[in-house]
This record gives sequence, C-alpha cells and structure tokens, in this order.
Amino acid sequence: MRQFNGQTRKTIKINPQGFERFTALVPNAFSPDGLPAKIEAPDTFSQTDWFDAGGPVKEAYRAVLSQDGITVYAENERAFFYFLLDVAEIKDFPDSFCFQPDFAVRGVIEGFYGTPWPHEQRLSLIPRFAGLRFNAFFYGPKDDTYIRENWRDLYEVNSLEQLLEIKRLCDKFFMDFYYLLAPAFSICYSDPAEFRALIRKYEQLYLAGVRHFSLLLDDIPEVFIHQQDKEEYPSLVAAHIHLVNNVYSALKSLGNDITFTVCPTEYWGNGEQGYLTQLGQNIALDIDMFYTGPYICSCEITEENAGNFERLTLRKPLYWDNYPVNDANMTNELHIGPITGRSPVLYRRAKGMVINPMEFPEASMISIFTIADYLCDAQTYDCEKSYTHALNSLFPANCVTGIRTLHELCYKSCLTRHGEQYPPDGPDSKHHHLFSQYLEADDYAAIKRFAEISLAELKQVDSCGNPCFLEECSQWLDCAKDFCTTVINAMNCLATSPDNAAAILQKYLERPQDIMKYEVRQLIAKIDRE
Repeated sequence: MRQFNGQTRKTIKINPQGFERFTALVPNAFSPDGLPAKIEAPDTFSQTDWFDAGGPVKEAYRAVLSQDGITVYAENERAFFYFLLDVAEIKDFPDSFCFQPDFAVRGVIEGFYGTPWPHEQRLSLIPRFAGLRFNAFFYGPKDDTYIRENWRDLYEVNSLEQLLEIKRLCDKFFMDFYYLLAPAFSICYSDPAEFRALIRKYEQLYLAGVRHFSLLLDDIPEVFIHQQDKEEYPSLVAAHIHLVNNVYSALKSLGNDITFTVCPTEYWGNGEQGYLTQLGQNIALDIDMFYTGPYICSCEITEENAGNFERLTLRKPLYWDNYPVNDANMTNELHIGPITGRSPVLYRRAKGMVINPMEFPEASMISIFTIADYLCDAQTYDCEKSYTHALNSLFPANCVTGIRTLHELCYKSCLTRHGEQYPPDGPDSKHHHLFSQYLEADDYAAIKRFAEISLAELKQVDSCGNPCFLEECSQWLDCAKDFCTTVINAMNCLATSPDNAAAILQKYLERPQDIMKYEVRQLIAKIDRE
C-alpha cells in the first residue's frame, strides 16, 4: 500500500540527525545541510486510518513534511529503512507520504534443485532483494550437502563462516535469515541418536546467531524406509507430528526468540489426502507451514484457497510460490515473465509469501522485481505496469523489446497452465496468440514476417550489457533465434516444396529447449494437411 498525499513540493533536502547508521545505507538520499528529521511512534500520528489492519503495521511508516523538518512515524528500524529507500527514489516530495507492505513475510528462498548460487553472487543479491522490500531470505538449496545429504554433519569452521556471512549481510539490510534443513530422505524417525544429531545441527546455528529455522519434509517417499519406523508409527504423518513437535520444543529450549517453519510432505492441494489436516491440527499453533497452493506450481492462488488451508490446519499459510523456478520437469523452460494469478487480497488470509527463483539469479530478477511489487502492494498490482518497470530498471532501453520478445516466445510456465499438473494442450492452456492467429488465417507471409521481426528484436538482447544474464539465458536465446530462422527458411521453400518445409520444422523439434514447439507442431500439421 503506497500513498502520496498532499500537493507536491519542490525537492527538499533532509538531514535526519541521529540516524547516521541508516543514511549510510542510502548514501545519496540526504544532504548535510538539509532539513532535520525526527522519528515518532506510528500511533502518535493524529490519523490512524492510513494503516491497513490486515497488513504488517510494524513495517509501515508515514512521513510528514513541514518547513521546519520532517517527522517519520515508524515503529522500528526496518520501517525507517523503507522510508530511506523511498526517499532515494522520490524526486519531488509531497506534504505527506506513507508506505505499508501488504504481506507480512516477503521472502526469497534459495530452495531449487540444481547448482546453488555462487556465494559471492548470493551476497550481491541480498542488498538488491532488500531494496525491493523483501524482508526474509530462506537458505535451503537442495544440492547443498550440509542441508540434505549430510544433514547430520556439523559445519566446519570455513563453511560455517560463509553461512554466517550471509546472515550478517541479511541483518545489515533488515532481512530475516532463515536456515532450512532437510533430513527426511534418510532420517530414522524413531532413533533417538538421529534426533540428537538433528538438534545438534540446529543448535550449532543457534549458537552462531541464527534465530529462524525450517524443517523440510517435502519431496520424500511417502513410505517408511526404516523397519523400526514401521513398527513405531502407524503412519508417516504420525512420525512427522512427533518429529515436528519435538524439534520445536528443543528449539524453544534454546531460546524463546526462535521461529520455526515446516514444509509438509503434502504441501499442495486441497487437503483431501488427510495429511495436511492431521499434521496441522496436531502440531503447535505457532509453527508456520509452507504451502504452494492448489498445485505444486500454481497458476492461480486465491483467497478461498488460503481460507481452506487455514480451516484444515488452524493457521494461515506461508506460501512457497514455485514461480519463477524452472527445476525438475521444467528445466527446458525459461521463466522471465511477471507474476500473475495471485489474488489482490490474498495477504489478508496468508502469513506471507516466499518465492522460489530459478538457479539463474540474474534471469530470475525480472520476475522477482514484479513479485516484490505484488507483495508490497497487492491491491493495486498491475502485472504489465510492473513488468515494464522491471525491464526499464534492469536493462538499457535499446534491448527491452528484445527481452519482451524472448519472454513471449518462452511463454510456457505454470502461469500459462503448462506443466505436469495441467492437461497437455488443455483448453485453458495459453499459447502464442499472434502466431496462432496468423496460422488460423493461413497467412504464411505474416508468419514469416513475424519470425523476421522477432529475430531482429532478439538480436537486441546481445547488447543488454549484463554478461551474467546473457550466460544464464544463452541456451534459450539461441533456441529462440533458431526458431525464427527455422520458420523463415521453412516459409521460403513452402510454395515449391512443402515436404522440405515440414522437414525443416521437424528438425527444430529435436532441440531440448521448450520454445514455441506447440506452434511448430501446429504449423507442420497444417502443411501436411495441405
């Protein structure tokens, strides 16, 4: 929720005396000879109706300007930090302006399958996430051996220091650092020694300063792998209830300042299997539960979906949104579009939302940018406006059209109802509308022209000035160019040799990247019919 009320003033310099620590984070926001500033509690402001009681009031601020200075009504350092970020962006200050994010937890989770982000790159990303008003970073890459395969092993000195470097950077930028542990592929639930090993691992992190913990029970076999567990527990969910409650109790014994989140084995759906209900209604109520919505990768997430989860589990969901991640069965897709299909009032029924990027962080930043807009201001979120802002903020103007074209050709994702949870070529699946329109009209000249224009636009991306982005997207960018070239070549020989045109197109389908393959198959089918 953003409000910029009152008449616009000329640019005002501000010097918030006593806030040197904060101004250092945004060094160009203030001038030494500017107006003084003071900070007050939000409830001392005369008008309290600017707060949305359904959002995180503690992270809200309101700034009021006068000729003598500026008063910032903010409850804590994080709220004041958001004021500083906004000040750095506003050129002409109104008499009064405020900010309150909609979702209480706005997180980025490094939780994908694939190569974890390089440490130095991860460190460079955290300030960028904070600048977009994310307030939590969840560390849990599936291929980090300390988290999954070797979960019993304590961190060695160098590895622990590297992890704590991430935590300290999160602290500096007012983001909560969450540590995720995934023992469920090998743990023997009924073995006390296994439980002690798990708690020792958490305790090592607690003593190092970590206070936010998660236990991952996702993507595991839904049967016991140890005979003594089969004899001890009547069901997997019974074992999980016992484990979750005992881990939480042990963590609370370390200190009351901890938070604990669990990712259940059944982390999506409507609860009809019964696991969600049993787990939710039998673990401590102040344990948060991850949930991905109606599907593992959900096209839409509604307020009703959140309400159903709360009814089943007795707590609001903490959404783990599997967009823009492209792991598992999505590795041939590139997800660089804006977030869509999330209810504008979802925050009222959710604890928060944590987004799972691709293993390609620079490519993920486009979607992350739009997700940040949604999490801060879901009520007025406009995906096209946010997407345009993201592209203009991340790339030079001369390549924005090319990146849009790349996204339009790489349209396949859960947001367009593609993937294993959606019927192949289902009636609700979205495809490339313009190409399909030309194909339906038998306008082969327009199809060729479309390919020629798209190829020229894709070549603009090469000059984006971001070598990391180009490296991450290279296989899809090359494939998209190949698609255009293939269509052009096929259309050139269509009139004289339809068989050759079809063969050229068929060859393209051998590429692993999933770009416009549906459209190519449709084009081949039409050529064959004629």
